[in-house]
Amino acid sequence: MKREDVSVPTFITEKVEGYHAGLPKIAYMLSVLGATDAQICALWGIATSTLSNWKRSHPELYAALNRGRVETDALVAESFLRCCIGYEYEQEEVRVARDGTVIKTSVKRYKGPDADACYKWLLARRADMGWSKTTTVDFSPKQVDMSDMSTDELKFLKRLGFKTAVDVENN
Repeated sequence: MKREDVSVPTFITEKVEGYHAGLPKIAYMLSVLGATDAQICALWGIATSTLSNWKRSHPELYAALNRGRVETDALVAESFLRCCIGYEYEQEEVRVARDGTVIKTSVKRYKGPDADACYKWLLARRADMGWSKTTTVDFSPKQVDMSDMSTDELKFLKRLGFKTAVDVENN
C-alpha cells in the first residue's frame, strides 16, 4: 500500500466550528497517535487558547486527551519491559494427520530477554546512573582477584581468552 493510498477519516481532520460531544472521542484517538495539543489545534483549525478553554470547561475532553496519552505510554512501556525481561506466550500449531484430519494444538513458547531492549531501557530510564550511548567499561584481568574463583570459573575465563596466573607463570 502506497502512502498516498492511505486516507485519514475526514471527521478527524475537518475544521471544528465549535465544541461538540464527539470531540473527546476524536481527541482520544489523536492523543493515542501521539498528537500534541498544538497539532490537534492545527488539524481542527482552532487556537491553542480555544483548546485550553475547552479542556477547562469540558472535563471529558481533558480526560480523553490525558487517557489517550497515559494509557498508550503505559502499554508501550509494559510491552518494552516484557521485551527486556522475556515473556511466555501461547501459539497455536496446526498439523495435518495422515488421514487428512486437521489437528490444532496450543503450545507455550518463551521469548527470552532482548539485550538491545535492555540497553535502550537503561539509556532511557537510568541516565542518572551514568548510562549513556558512550558508556565504556574498562576491564582488565589485572584488576580481578582470581584467588577465590572456582576451577569452573577459571576454565570459563580461559575459554573467553583471559590468562590466569597459572598461564602467565607457564609462559
